[in-house]
Amino acid sequence: MTAEVFRFAAEWLRRALDGEPAEPGRDVRHYVRRDGRTADGTARPAWWRDAERS
Repeated sequence: MTAEVFRFAAEWLRRALDGEPAEPGRDVRHYVRRDGRTADGTARPAWWRDAERS
């Protein structure tokens, strides 16, 4: 899990130094769960997202 956090941080830093986050509408989020799995885009639990679709 720690390696993934460092990888995400290094990627973000590289992109920030290249000026990429300054692009309008650019918002990407990555979440690392307690068990080490990662999720992109939202921290909402799967059961919550499934309920919103109904």
